[in-house]
Amino acid sequence: MIVRITLLLRAIIVISFLSLSLQLSGATYYVAPNGSDSNPGTLSSPWRTWQKAFDVAVAGDVVNIRGGVYYTSGISRGSVVTGVFASKKNGTSSNRIVIQAYQNEVPILDCSPMTANATRRGISLDECSYYTIKGLTVRNVKEYGQYAGCPTATAVSIQNSKYMNFERCVVHGSGNGFSTTGFCDYIDFLNCDAYDNIDFSDRGGFSNGWTLTMYLSPGVYASGTHVTLKGCRSWGNSDDGFDMYGANGYFTYTDCWAFDNGRYDGNGDGFKSYETKARESGVQRTFVRCLSFANKGSGFTSPPRAIENFFNCVSYSNRQNGFGFNTGDNLACTFRNNISYKNGMAPYAGLSNNICSNNTWNGKVTVSDSDFRSVSYSGASGPRQSDGSLPVLDFMRLAPGSDLINAGVDVGYPYGGSAPDMGAYESDLEAYVPPSPVLSSAVVENATPSRIDLTFNLSLANIVPAASAFSVQVNSSARTVSSVAVSGTSVRLTLSSAVAYGNTITVAYNAPSSNPLQTSAGGRVASFSARSVTNRLAAPPAVPVYQSSAIENSAPSVIVMTYNLSLANIVPPISAFSVQVNSSARNVTSVAVSGTSVRLTLASPVAYGNTVTVSYTVPSSNPLQTSAGGRAESISNRSVTNRISAPAAVPVYQSSAVENAAPSVIVMTYNLSLANIVPATSAFSVQVNSSARNVTAVAVSGTSVRLTLASPVAYGNTVTVSYTVPSSNPLQTSAGGRAESISNRSVTNRVSAPTAIPVFTGASVENSAPSVIVMNYDLALAATTPSASAFTVTVNSSARTVSSVAVSGTQVRLTLSSPVVYGNTVTLAYTRPSSNALQTSAGGLAASFSSQAVTNRVSPVATNNAPVINVNYAKNFSSGFVGTINASGSYDANKDNLTFTWKVPGNIPVSSTSGAVIEFLAPIVESKETYNFTLTVSDGKSPQTKTIPVEVEPYQPGLDIAKIVSIETDNPQTPDLSYNIIDGNITTAWSAAGVEQSIILGLAGPFNVQHVTIAFQPGQRKEFLFDIYGSNDKQNWEPILVKSKSCAFSGNMQNFDFPATKADKEFRYVKIVGLGNATDDWNYIAELLIFGYKHRNPADYEEHIVKLYPNPAREMVNIRIDEPTFNPDFIRIHTLAGKLIFTDEIDPLNRELRIPVNFKPGIYIVQMGTGEITVFTQKLVVTN
Repeated sequence: MIVRITLLLRAIIVISFLSLSLQLSGATYYVAPNGSDSNPGTLSSPWRTWQKAFDVAVAGDVVNIRGGVYYTSGISRGSVVTGVFASKKNGTSSNRIVIQAYQNEVPILDCSPMTANATRRGISLDECSYYTIKGLTVRNVKEYGQYAGCPTATAVSIQNSKYMNFERCVVHGSGNGFSTTGFCDYIDFLNCDAYDNIDFSDRGGFSNGWTLTMYLSPGVYASGTHVTLKGCRSWGNSDDGFDMYGANGYFTYTDCWAFDNGRYDGNGDGFKSYETKARESGVQRTFVRCLSFANKGSGFTSPPRAIENFFNCVSYSNRQNGFGFNTGDNLACTFRNNISYKNGMAPYAGLSNNICSNNTWNGKVTVSDSDFRSVSYSGASGPRQSDGSLPVLDFMRLAPGSDLINAGVDVGYPYGGSAPDMGAYESDLEAYVPPSPVLSSAVVENATPSRIDLTFNLSLANIVPAASAFSVQVNSSARTVSSVAVSGTSVRLTLSSAVAYGNTITVAYNAPSSNPLQTSAGGRVASFSARSVTNRLAAPPAVPVYQSSAIENSAPSVIVMTYNLSLANIVPPISAFSVQVNSSARNVTSVAVSGTSVRLTLASPVAYGNTVTVSYTVPSSNPLQTSAGGRAESISNRSVTNRISAPAAVPVYQSSAVENAAPSVIVMTYNLSLANIVPATSAFSVQVNSSARNVTAVAVSGTSVRLTLASPVAYGNTVTVSYTVPSSNPLQTSAGGRAESISNRSVTNRVSAPTAIPVFTGASVENSAPSVIVMNYDLALAATTPSASAFTVTVNSSARTVSSVAVSGTQVRLTLSSPVVYGNTVTLAYTRPSSNALQTSAGGLAASFSSQAVTNRVSPVATNNAPVINVNYAKNFSSGFVGTINASGSYDANKDNLTFTWKVPGNIPVSSTSGAVIEFLAPIVESKETYNFTLTVSDGKSPQTKTIPVEVEPYQPGLDIAKIVSIETDNPQTPDLSYNIIDGNITTAWSAAGVEQSIILGLAGPFNVQHVTIAFQPGQRKEFLFDIYGSNDKQNWEPILVKSKSCAFSGNMQNFDFPATKADKEFRYVKIVGLGNATDDWNYIAELLIFGYKHRNPADYEEHIVKLYPNPAREMVNIRIDEPTFNPDFIRIHTLAGKLIFTDEIDPLNRELRIPVNFKPGIYIVQMGTGEITVFTQKLVVTN
């Protein structure tokens, strides 16, 4: 039966991939990086994008994609952005749609430009069929981290598709490699690779090489599907190599490798079958000759709900189990001819009913490194063979003489000895040929231009061929190989002369009869003809070329030479330069080099109109050069641009005037703009009505010179001005043209005749602004503001400082240092200042005046009464309950509006920190604690503060905590699983979406529940709604709390009492039914504790140190103390709510007591002890 099944599976694989060549008709198209989507898609006029090809291709068409990198920012499709997509496009069984690499070229779809915050896919195939995808590479479909725990990026996504073949495709650097979802049937992968796919949004927890899940909807997965993988590799992924989460149907893996998976927080299993969601008939999963090694998790693992076969597989050096199959539905899986070696945990962890024969863990063989040709997996991720098959390695191939040879059992595959070998390779089937090293690269480095470095994919033996085995061509001419050296994977060829920049180099190798290149196992390097050698020699340094020279007007003694390249800071001697000025030599006194410039300082400056030339002779040392060594050439008699300006024009005096707006200023005007060079005041003399008037300041701006006089000119004055050129800072242009002296030039006097004088009419202080005196004048005043010292104010005969002055219209506003109050006598005086006096815009100056009465209109001030704080609250609260503090009785005698501000102690959750009434959730405490709330009540004038001490006591401290031994829920939400509610960590929780989501807690035994303590969702401020039921058989549930609500402003720990009618009953199970919350239908519980009294087993009665009888009791209860060392001195009886209803002292010598129980029917707690220590506790039932 095994032979028939395996032969059938092999036939399916062959038939699937033979279908690649059965194209009967259709068009042929081409895509290239330099194409255009407006082209016809021919070889000579190809398209530009892969999407164009996927859009156009129909059944029977073949698209050839040329090699190169195709960058894409993606196409937005709702909440998904894809690099390439096809939807509802179908070929047929005889006319498939073929998208393939052109010949042996490598086309790459690079999705790194994708930036959209959406689900990202490289290639997306949705509801398609009969496609062949061959030789394509998809990379860099990166996560953007929106959904923790669910990768949002997939390189190749196959959804609801069938009859899809993928051959020699590669995906890497993405959130997920290959994935199947929905109903996907007859999906085949041949010689495909998936590596370095990492889910950064969840620290690597959910990125696989292959994710083969047939997800349809939450909890629903497709059945009856078929997936085949042959010759595929998956390595370096952050989670698993091959993952079949929830995948139903039939899967076959042949000659597949999974290694080095599990980065960051990923599980890192090689092959994870995982549980199926529906059982199919027969064998659902078959693994043949597969290797799993160096993974973070297990090699092969599954909690199977399907029958699985593992034939000739190898699990090596994985951190956990080799084969981990110790959970599931007790279905029998078959393990034959498998090797499990050097794994971190068990070689095999499986159920007892699994069928295991001729494996290393049960085949009576001893495994060691000597059983294998090599235990090094170097080269496992190396290049494939030319036909696309896996690389040939010595890794895990059996060494001659190994006791694993012929140690297997026939499972229907060919073998050469007396029986099959264990493991993935049959040693006797054909002669062993050691793998041959393949040339990976050849290069000449810039640091070693006389050496070619050859690199091979395998390490070479230290066997050195003769130099004649190699031939090197440089620009098509032979270059002698003078020596050969072999080390590791490198061969170094030393040439007779160095290679130059830009040379074209090839190398060929003719395997010699002796000392050929080979591995230590004897795998020989095959001869190869001329292979290109990468020439990494740097280009020779560029030579700086002379551009020009110039002398600037600002530096007439400096020639600046300019080159096209930046020069090194290497300064030639001055003798390297010669300069001619009007054909006469001019000495160079210094040289400076900076950037592209050379500055030559001359012995004397160049004048306007001089003809200048410069020469440079390359010196023997310190020549002009770039930092790379490129040297400037000599130059001879190159013209120098002479930018020295012609002599400057002389500024000529034009006129002078005194304006009415500035009667103390004479403005002199020149015909040219003057430099900002200011002569001394002594250079000017001014006569007013033939009398000297001092000049106190001089200012120069543009064509004007402003002379400020010691006193203003009056209307009708005759004014003259003189200027004598001083020895320093004369009037001049920026070009240096100096103004000449002038003598007694007439100044135009534009000062107006005297104007009307503004008259003070009165002043007042208004009630709305008691710090301001408003002065009134009969004329509008100019915007000229006197200093505050010009005004004198007295209040009740005492000086009051004026802090500021403002003038507007007919008013002057004086701001005082402090306000005037009702009844103050206020006076005001004004002394006209020498500058900025009160005046009209026409210049009429207001007269000074002595003390004048100011009208005081300030009203009497009402007396303010501070608010009175009245607080109503209970001073003692039980922990875990909501308390209220009511300050609404506070009042203000002035009827002012009050504001309330609360300062809350110790991060206690409160309903609000403002308002008259607040609620708070009393924290869980182990002993009595006092918390001080602080309330500030303000009327906006006189805030009052009061401290409100609140005592919080432990609630029912004598109760037992129920032991929870099981938790059941019908809708677990990863990672918010049910056990989180009892892990003691309030930051983890159970959650479930939907009304009436329940969680059932199994108790260790019958239990009288008095109350439960629940934390819902720390940090939330919304009500959670729930019911609580009790049961002893999980069939009949008794309602206890119905439509209960949590605290509306905190999800921290809070208590919920069982009603008295329920508290005297015992339950084995408690069920919490979530009814959502105030904003949505999600349910959360972070922690839960159950408090009450343990069930007392009657069988233990005789072992009690104290006997209570009868129990239940009706009128009297007898108490007998049997333990001779127990001498109690008190007895107390409590209700289940913790209320003390009976207490008495006991004579320690009295061993029997009789106590009346005239209590209400119910359950009570009897406590006895010594001092304050309770030693004995027993439940007492009182009946009618």
